[in-house]
Amino acid sequence: MRSNGEFWTDTEALIALLDEVEKNYAVDRSRVYLTGHSMGGFGTWYLAYKHPDRFAAIAPMSAPR
Repeated sequence: MRSNGEFWTDTEALIALLDEVEKNYAVDRSRVYLTGHSMGGFGTWYLAYKHPDRFAAIAPMSAPR
């Protein structure tokens, strides 16, 4: 974690990757789901918090809120 309490994740790089996938493949942007387990679940919460308009739903598993 950063000193300000934010999780240390490069959300902009992850969103850029999602943009690239959506650009190059037939993706229904209204049906993009995000999931993760344990620390990936924590990342799921964080990425959805930072970019709530990008995901139809999230499914964090075994992750703190």
